[in-house]
Amino acid sequence: MFMSKLKKTQEFLQEQYLDVALIMDPAAIRLISGYSTEPHERIAALFVFPSSDPILFVPSLEEKMAREVVETENSHYTVISYADQEDPWQVLSDYLKAINNSLKRWEIEKN
Repeated sequence: MFMSKLKKTQEFLQEQYLDVALIMDPAAIRLISGYSTEPHERIAALFVFPSSDPILFVPSLEEKMAREVVETENSHYTVISYADQEDPWQVLSDYLKAINNSLKRWEIEKN
C-alpha cells in the first residue's frame, strides 16, 4: 500500500518536472512511508525524488524506529537523523548538498 503512494508521488514529480517533494505533515508522511511520527517541536520530513530513493529525516530519538518501519515495508528509504543539540536545517542542508546539489524545482507540502 505505501509503495503505491510513494510511486504515485514519484510519478507526479516526473510529470511536473519537479526535482523533489518536501513533505512535513505527519499524516502525509505516514500515508506515503508507513512511518508514524509526532515530532512536536522537532522537525520530521519526508523527501521524495522522482527517480531515486526517498529520505526520511527524523530526530535521533526516532531513528531506530523509523528504520524498522521502512525496512518492514520492504522499501529503500534513506533515514537521516539529527541530535537535539544539532541544527537540523544545517544537517539536512549538508546532506542534500552532498547527494545532489541541483535540486531547483520543489513541491512543498505542509499542514
